[in-house]
Amino acid sequence: MIAKITHGRSAARALAYDHGPGRADDHTNPRKVAGNIAGRDWRIRAHHMQRFVSAHQHTGDRGVYRIALANPETDRVLSDREWREVAEKFVDRFGAGKGMWEATRHDRHHIHLTISKYRFDGERISTSHDYRRVAAICRELEREHALTNAAERGGRGSGRTRGDREQAQRGAGQPDRDWLRATISRVLGEGGGIDELRAAGVAVRLNQASTGRVSGISYARAPELARDSSDADPIWFKGSQLGKAYGWNQIGDQLRDTTPERGQQPQPQPTAGPPPGSAAQRGDPGGELPEPPALERSLELKTPNLDERRAQALAAARERAAQRARAHERQREQDRER
Repeated sequence: MIAKITHGRSAARALAYDHGPGRADDHTNPRKVAGNIAGRDWRIRAHHMQRFVSAHQHTGDRGVYRIALANPETDRVLSDREWREVAEKFVDRFGAGKGMWEATRHDRHHIHLTISKYRFDGERISTSHDYRRVAAICRELEREHALTNAAERGGRGSGRTRGDREQAQRGAGQPDRDWLRATISRVLGEGGGIDELRAAGVAVRLNQASTGRVSGISYARAPELARDSSDADPIWFKGSQLGKAYGWNQIGDQLRDTTPERGQQPQPQPTAGPPPGSAAQRGDPGGELPEPPALERSLELKTPNLDERRAQALAAARERAAQRARAHERQREQDRER
């Protein structure tokens, strides 16, 4: 399932497009499949939603959240009832169920969600890290409804190249990219982290800045497990080369949560053995191989989200106000003593 996210100011125009003929007259039997806006006519529902959004959004703000959910043509055609379940689960898990929203279907394989960014109590829903959150929800819905995993299938956005597919068709063995995707998905699906990935034969390398911030992740198949074991050095793939689901933005939170506590020794990466001519291979007891850099330590530094930053700023402001009040009280006491 693929999600396309856009933002807008007009719920009326969004619903008019969903229930209209489409840009190329390709909309077939447009209809509401889910939502919480009263009214049998879509124009009435669009009017109600637009009035609500206009009453809350400020100048320059875009108070309408639009998501198109689509499954590939190779998947089975979902019924309106199934799309209703998909839409209700998605909105609830995204945290938008306490505001106005509607799901419209005008195609065999996709729906459009029009969601107000404001809840009925006037509070704004959180859209921070929305691409990562939406992708995680899509993976859950794919499993629950037996749909194709868009992050793993071949094609656009999957990271699978034409050469990989042709090698598999020729029976030349599983390409490293396919093996890495399957292994990483299995380990992370079981709740594993960096140590478990390395134990499964996946070498992990984090792209870390001098400040300690991690901005990306790369993977390689351990040399002894690689399809072409004659190569001395493993072939590294960025997470984006395997697919969006394997990038740091998607799996960073899980790897942070599964990182060993400070002071615990991480398991070493699987290797093919000491390089030829090294001190360890010659049997020199004093020779030691250099340890891999302890990049996992940086994973403990999790960047606070927007709500956490607001709470920290509020606490700091209260502390400053309390300090000023104490200073004023001391000044008044000194004035009384004079």
